[in-house]
Amino acid sequence: MTSGGVVILGSLLMTPVMPGKPFSANYEKRVAAAGAAEEVERGTIVVDGRGRARGAIGGTGAQAIAAIWDPVQRAAWIVEDSSNRILMNIPWPEVPVGAPAIAKEVAMPSKAESLGVQMIDGLECDGTRVVTQTPHGVETIERWISRDLGHVLAATRSTDKERLSFRMFVISRGEPDPRLFRPTAE
Repeated sequence: MTSGGVVILGSLLMTPVMPGKPFSANYEKRVAAAGAAEEVERGTIVVDGRGRARGAIGGTGAQAIAAIWDPVQRAAWIVEDSSNRILMNIPWPEVPVGAPAIAKEVAMPSKAESLGVQMIDGLECDGTRVVTQTPHGVETIERWISRDLGHVLAATRSTDKERLSFRMFVISRGEPDPRLFRPTAE
């Protein structure tokens, strides 16, 4: 069950937003591609009890930005992190009634297995590993989903050419400041 909103973090994951389960957390995403220097992205994720989400990407030497996803208003924006000034409106995705949320063009053989239970930042998480044969080789995805929050707290995606990892930490429960979800035009 989702509210229609998602937390978008780079290309790694789209996590359903669960109304009634507010939290905030820091995250780190690492991408290690063959023959390239490792890229590291750090930021914060904030979700309120109404299912609104805000992901801010920390940065040095560049303008810090955030994405606000508001299923209550059916609106989304890219904003300056410090001021909430709108940099770009994002069209709200419209899914036709009866259409699957995610369509796969080609069914690929895959194998799923449970990784058991692990504690991440004080929260019980269920782990799964899915190994899929793709036209470009084998892709392995491991995800640890919080039983309480319903969010991915840690994940890795590995191929022959790249390894991407994501982890949330310093997870705080409770309702965040509502101003975080109010973009401004100026």
